Amino acid sequence: MSLFRIQRTQSAAQIEEFAQLLARRMSADASDVVGRGGHLRKPQTSAPGLVSRSSLRPADVAHAQARSLAKQYLRPSREIIVPIAPHEDTREVAANLARRIPARASGRSVGVDMVLRTSGSTTGTGKLVGVSMDALVASARATHKRLGGAGIWVLALPAYHAAGVQVLVRAAVAGTHVFNAYKEGGFDPQHLAQVIDAACVAAADCDAGSSFDDDAVSSCAGGVGGEAEGALAADDSGRACPVYTSLVPTQLRRALDDEQLRGALARLDAVLIGGAAADAQLLEQAKAAGIKVVTTYGMSETCGGCVYDGQPLPGVSMDVDQATGAIWLSGPMLATGYLGDEERTRRCFVSRPQAGEGTSDAGNTASAAESAEAGAAGAGTEAGATSPGAEAGAGGPGAGS
Repeated sequence: MSLFRIQRTQSAAQIEEFAQLLARRMSADASDVVGRGGHLRKPQTSAPGLVSRSSLRPADVAHAQARSLAKQYLRPSREIIVPIAPHEDTREVAANLARRIPARASGRSVGVDMVLRTSGSTTGTGKLVGVSMDALVASARATHKRLGGAGIWVLALPAYHAAGVQVLVRAAVAGTHVFNAYKEGGFDPQHLAQVIDAACVAAADCDAGSSFDDDAVSSCAGGVGGEAEGALAADDSGRACPVYTSLVPTQLRRALDDEQLRGALARLDAVLIGGAAADAQLLEQAKAAGIKVVTTYGMSETCGGCVYDGQPLPGVSMDVDQATGAIWLSGPMLATGYLGDEERTRRCFVSRPQAGEGTSDAGNTASAAESAEAGAAGAGTEAGATSPGAEAGAGGPGAGS
């Protein structure tokens, strides 16, 4: 079996295939690790080590232990998903991965379900960020909590980067269909407006659990011992559930110049803005048009945005190093590490004893003032677990949304 599954994201059919693949992976992990009622299957005689701290509650220890046990059931032989851009050649991508990731590193693929490639990855200068399905789903679940509930998602971003991948993951967690408005050839305001209209019509009669049963949604969304995602939240528009999308500032700016799309975005329950810093004037213009914009900050190492409107998502904690201006965060949506680069992983995904939990350095720095304003992001693990977290700086939203 090949170590990687190269996933193209050019046509609507390929994106739908990608979304279904994510849904199957979530469902398989839930049925393999968690039985009905949320109990671990196949309990082991020895539990992984946990950090012992007097501040930990018994529930914290139990939850961290359950998550650590769950990770042992991730199948290292399962292909790792690698989403690629439409213009990329699958054979060249596979060859590049083979060059960059030595055979001996394949054993480290436990806990990695997907590779998110940063800029320059095809030339060997970018990072191959390995993330688990657990981290992806934790990010999606935290987003739903912040926004007020799971709902229908409209894809307007490339599905081969973290922000676009997260749109698919959130829909899979909610058990809803992804409404695909992304066009590789360029931003099409009229097309996006039409897709949003279709999504809003569908939201009048949407239903949770169309892809998963209740137990599957619950266990995937919260991990072992987590809370249920719950039913889709009804909004005040008369729809049965909310409708969301995610854009970059350039798209938002063009949307404000298009009357049809401007009106369509105003009907959404939230429009996540990330990928680059959005200036205050643009955001004020969007709000004046009735668009519920939510600024995001994040990166591939945090499975996309983990700080919304300057505030960490549920489960994410933030600490600003006043001496260096670096921003340290912990949370369950942290990447596993960098594939094929153990030295960088050891250097960046490090433990901070003074913080009492793992952290990592994503290579960014910022002033303390910028840090406080951006509320920016890294990610870590549940309290008490022995896996790492992340540090990042607030230079502006990266792979947010």
